[in-house]
Amino acid sequence: MSKKNQKKESKPQDYNAIKERDMEKKQREKEEKQKSSKRKVMQVTAAVLAVCALGGGIYGVRYAMQHKNQSADAVILETENFKVDAAMFSCYFQQCENSYLEYAEGNDSMPMFDADTSLRNQQYSEEQTWFDMFMENTLQSVEANLRVCEAAHAANYELDEETKQQCKTAAEETDLSQYPGGITTDDLERAMQLTFLAQKFQEQMNQDAEYSDQEIEAYFDANRENYLTASVMAYSFPWDPQGIIAEDYTEYNAAITNANNMMDCRNEQEFKEYVYQYLTEEKELSETEASNMSEDLMITNFVSGFPAAVQEWLNGDAAENETWMHLKEEQCSTTVYMLRQKPFLDTADTVDFRIIFLSAGQADQLENVEAMAEQIQEYVQFSESPSETFASYAQQYSADSATKNKGGYVKGYSECRTTYGDEITEWAFDDSRKAGDMAIISRSSAVILAYFEQKNGEAGWKSAVENDLQTNRYNEYTALRDSFEITRHEDQYQNIME
Repeated sequence: MSKKNQKKESKPQDYNAIKERDMEKKQREKEEKQKSSKRKVMQVTAAVLAVCALGGGIYGVRYAMQHKNQSADAVILETENFKVDAAMFSCYFQQCENSYLEYAEGNDSMPMFDADTSLRNQQYSEEQTWFDMFMENTLQSVEANLRVCEAAHAANYELDEETKQQCKTAAEETDLSQYPGGITTDDLERAMQLTFLAQKFQEQMNQDAEYSDQEIEAYFDANRENYLTASVMAYSFPWDPQGIIAEDYTEYNAAITNANNMMDCRNEQEFKEYVYQYLTEEKELSETEASNMSEDLMITNFVSGFPAAVQEWLNGDAAENETWMHLKEEQCSTTVYMLRQKPFLDTADTVDFRIIFLSAGQADQLENVEAMAEQIQEYVQFSESPSETFASYAQQYSADSATKNKGGYVKGYSECRTTYGDEITEWAFDDSRKAGDMAIISRSSAVILAYFEQKNGEAGWKSAVENDLQTNRYNEYTALRDSFEITRHEDQYQNIME
């Protein structure tokens, strides 16, 4: 038997490592439980300044008094090209506090402070005052904006005059009584401009850039293997790590034995039949469930989309209908692959669509998730801008990490791919499909709501190259953004007004 598809022995290779990881996991769970209350507050406030436009405050509390011996122009934070003085920082601090109050209103589980007493004189926890807690979150938010502003400066990006005027008008229309005494319209305007500079440039970087055919072809030629498509059958046999820790190898041995036996399959039909028999006899699933699962074993994707070890096998001398085992002891499972089609260049036209992936866990039961999908579908249908509305719901609700931040957008999807299942492929490539069409596809534990954008007209490999160029561009941006240093002037924190 060749090395590339050699069967595995029924003996775990790294028992001590598994035991150590289990102990570390339990310790992390314990620490996480202890910190859950604090983390909840941090999550509420940490992203505030990225989305607030610094308009008027939400609640009028202890801000009428004028703070003595405080310097509004004292620098709190600075980078090479930007500074945030005490007045600006006080505006950001106030927005952080107001947003917390808005979130906590009507929520008895959220801790609350005395609005008429200085936050510096109230304990949020044993280690922090309320001022410390809000300060920590405001610092994180403002520093994130400052790094984006430095990246914008490096790209010679500036706010346009229209946005500057919007900041000026908004500041002039703001009720300053909702802010600490001493805050001026100019302070608000400067704070708004910094926030909008970061927001606008981030939005620009989130948008796709355009690449010439020459750039795309050059990148493809340099990375050709990554854009070949391979089709396989695959099935995984897992085991419980607790058994290994308890030195009970029953499940482990069963998984390895099944995988070894499955490697004797010589065609797709035998592969499916083995899975069906395993599910009905060992897992005791119904014939219907087993049949559905055994018919859903095909994976067609770019070679680069498979794990590194699988890529090496695919790019080697594997023959069609050959089997290969990928043992993943750290993940407590082993997967058997059968090669259906050797890597090839997919030149067929593609389509663009959006998806919202809703798992059953998001609404307790699958029926509730289906109802949720139907409700979103109705909202989108009656929207003036259905594509944008769908995108906003995807960003809010989709559990698909690959597309969530892109508004669920799937670009350049090939008919031979199986990422979202055969039903989505059949629907998307139906000859009658047109922009704005929607479909709800129910799975065993999830529901996919799809929105058709357009027939792309580009080959699958070309769309993949464009996507990677976009990803590389964004990764370069984030690396640059995160490289900028920020100086905290802690000796000036007493000048922050609250």
